[in-house]
Amino acid sequence: MNRASALPFASFLFLFALLTGCVSPPPSPEGTPTPFPTPTAYFSQTPPSCSSYFTVAERDSCNLAKAISSGSIEDCASVVNYSVRDGCTLHFARASLNESLCAQMRYDANKTECFLQLASLKSDYSVCDNIPDAQVRRDCHVNLGDRAILCANLTNESARIFCIALAKSNASECSALANASETDGCRLDFALNRSDADVCAQISDVVLQQSCFSSLAFSIPNPDLCDRIKLTEERDACLGHFTSAGNVTAAICQKITNPDQMNRCLAKAESNYHYCQQINDTYVKDFCYEQYAEGINDAFFCKDLVGALYRNACYENISIATNNPALCANLTPELERDKCYRAVALAWGRIEVCDSVRLDAQRTQCRLDLARGQNNPSFCNLLELTFYKEQCYSEVINKQAYDPSTCAGVAPQQWRDECYNRAALRFNNSAYCSQITYPLTKQSCLENFR
Repeated sequence: MNRASALPFASFLFLFALLTGCVSPPPSPEGTPTPFPTPTAYFSQTPPSCSSYFTVAERDSCNLAKAISSGSIEDCASVVNYSVRDGCTLHFARASLNESLCAQMRYDANKTECFLQLASLKSDYSVCDNIPDAQVRRDCHVNLGDRAILCANLTNESARIFCIALAKSNASECSALANASETDGCRLDFALNRSDADVCAQISDVVLQQSCFSSLAFSIPNPDLCDRIKLTEERDACLGHFTSAGNVTAAICQKITNPDQMNRCLAKAESNYHYCQQINDTYVKDFCYEQYAEGINDAFFCKDLVGALYRNACYENISIATNNPALCANLTPELERDKCYRAVALAWGRIEVCDSVRLDAQRTQCRLDLARGQNNPSFCNLLELTFYKEQCYSEVINKQAYDPSTCAGVAPQQWRDECYNRAALRFNNSAYCSQITYPLTKQSCLENFR
């Protein structure tokens, strides 16, 4: 092999950098012509005849510049040095994202580098398959996230086959599993992962197939997928899921085969309680009136509900939505009524609503929850038992999420002082120290700022 062909691939990189102006050419001996008048001349002007240069390296540099400036890969063939010629080919392979040009290179190492670069540029690990070296080929696949390679490390066969199916975006890979149950499970997981209803249809187990369509309909969401469910009850249940949505339409309701459920759906879709009156089943009718009442935030219809469960829910939900704790008085028994007051108090941050709670344990819990939830230590004053009161002050003040303005309302002096002391440190503001009553605590607070 002649010395020109044995030049390393790095020689092209240097020449390419030289021609693009990244490095300066070495000074020419005195009295000899400089083959590179300016670094950019070969890209903006027609170069002189390359055969006029004396050395092979100069002629190669000239032909390389000519190929790049003319945009003609055919000119790369005039480059004698195989490494430089390979570099010339790399330029056009990158520019055109054409990996077939990499195969035309002389040296395997240069081919590999070319394939690696194009695989990365194209984000296409299939280009890696052209690399001769097995380890480099595998690393190329791994670096570009080829799941098929990563799947090989999975020891569980079901997980491995599912991984391969995802990697190849082909659910038919699931058929490689040993039994129908595992195959169906693989198809179910694939369908849900790729939101592919057609794969649901490939599941042989009818119940699992219906579950696939339902789950997919909910996750996308798309009520039209419910139409593909063959079992009537399952299809109605699927459609019923969408009747709870705020934008349910009459078109969806009319697909439901059960008359009572269809009327319940229509009552909500068209905001018309007359549909509820046409329902025979007591529980469905109660649910219908509850939905309608909550939809318009009018507790008037709650009284018509027969079952205590739906009636209580109707009053409680509307009382929370409208910030009207007076509606809680309609709930029975007393425990449910207390829970309603507590729910309104928490939803709207109204500590005074806790006073309406009759059961001691529920009233204590209501006030504790408000103090914690609102980060307000002054709410702890209302707790009746010392144990819970001390616990409340400690939790809220040590949490240090309270507004310093609430400290003034803390009844016990020692906790009020601690409230200001913590606020001074948290906000790095000594002004809060001046609000402390006990002298030693105030002094200790101020010393933190000296």
